[in-house]
Amino acid sequence: MILVDGLDECSDLTGFCAEILELKTVNIKVLCTSRPDRGIAETFCDHAQMEFDEALVQIDIADLMICHSVTGAQQPLKSVTT
Repeated sequence: MILVDGLDECSDLTGFCAEILELKTVNIKVLCTSRPDRGIAETFCDHAQMEFDEALVQIDIADLMICHSVTGAQQPLKSVTT
């Protein structure tokens, strides 16, 4: 499983999306997140898509920030970049 967060922020979106779609041929599951973007939605129109209510997302972010503040966590979440 590969997780791609912020697909809409990719500098070569067309090329990167093409590479993601090629992963299907080797049976690798990919989960991508993005802000609403018509081009991305059209590129992946034959694949499962979910949309989240913006207000609920903001509540989740606020809850995470409060939890982070209360627990005193100092380390940010780790991410993998290429």
